[in-house]
Amino acid sequence: HLPPVGGRGCGSFGYSVWCERVRSIVAVATLSGRPRQLHGGCSLKQVRLFQGKPAAQLPGMADAGQIGMGMSVPLSLFLGRRVSASWCRCDRRRCCASSSLRLASSSNDTGSRHGVPKLPGGQLRPKQSMGQSYLTDPNYITKIADTFAAGAGPYAESTGGRRVLELGPGLGAITRPLLHRFPHMTAIELDDRAVALLRQDLPLLSVLHRDMTKVDYGQLAQQLGGPLLVVGNLPYSIVTDILLTLVGFPGAINYAQFMVQKEVADRIVATPGSRTYGVLSAALQLCAKPTVCFKVPATAFYPRPKVTSAVVELRFREKGELPATEPAKVLEVLRTAFSQRRKKLRHSLQPLLNQQRRGLPGDMEGLRAEQVSP
Repeated sequence: HLPPVGGRGCGSFGYSVWCERVRSIVAVATLSGRPRQLHGGCSLKQVRLFQGKPAAQLPGMADAGQIGMGMSVPLSLFLGRRVSASWCRCDRRRCCASSSLRLASSSNDTGSRHGVPKLPGGQLRPKQSMGQSYLTDPNYITKIADTFAAGAGPYAESTGGRRVLELGPGLGAITRPLLHRFPHMTAIELDDRAVALLRQDLPLLSVLHRDMTKVDYGQLAQQLGGPLLVVGNLPYSIVTDILLTLVGFPGAINYAQFMVQKEVADRIVATPGSRTYGVLSAALQLCAKPTVCFKVPATAFYPRPKVTSAVVELRFREKGELPATEPAKVLEVLRTAFSQRRKKLRHSLQPLLNQQRRGLPGDMEGLRAEQVSP
């Protein structure tokens, strides 16, 4: 039971509580410490993270609807941090009444199908230096896991996910539902705190404590038995570096699904001639077929980022379909060409052409980098 922090009569009541994995909220009415029936009942408007960051709300509804004393409202909160619940109630008699919340939680269900574990006081606070944002919305967690499973195909599930690799699992929000389908999957995480938590809570998960931009994905694919099936909520501060790192290992990845900023997703699928077409667009489209699956709002994360996110899938081409040129040299040409994107290729690539003592094909000399398709 929690003390109210607001008004009387017709108005709103606010509450703040440290909670774990909340399964439901029960309305209880009190007057001078004794239970009483609120005239008109209560209406649960929304549940928010402390400091006003939206955390969870019943999907498709403006509020949770009318509930009476003792009635339960199911919620999906996986926060383990301070939460405020806003209630609105109508009391025609306008007497001094207060409401309280009874929270039904399950603290021992660390291996539940959805959600993230409780955050011990401040220990796992997201690091800005690592570009961390924890996904907390269970609806999007489920949608991402289901979309990846469909894209990876039935073979991945039938083998227990031996070739499934998650990049940057963090606290394991996406990892937990994936682990039910792919019990032999592997994860790569750099944050010491997250590695310790994952190894403690998910002992079946193979966790590699490494920097994902410095991993030899070709060697890892051989160790895991074939081309990788990769998934991840990539740190936004290094998302381009990670994606271009993967390009450097042709044949090592079969399918990938990543959550990135919508701006990056637009660049990945950009077409030649558009303003967003650049190095990332050409490099990824050269080795894969990208598709934007769906958008994810900022309210699905903690802390709430300033941008909208999107889930992108990449179906990588077979090694025989890729250029014979080394990926590093391809990236060098792309970076040089797009460093002066408004110049024609015969000018922007002049240093490389002189170095290699070669010329451009006649039909490309008058084109700019942004006009050439992969």
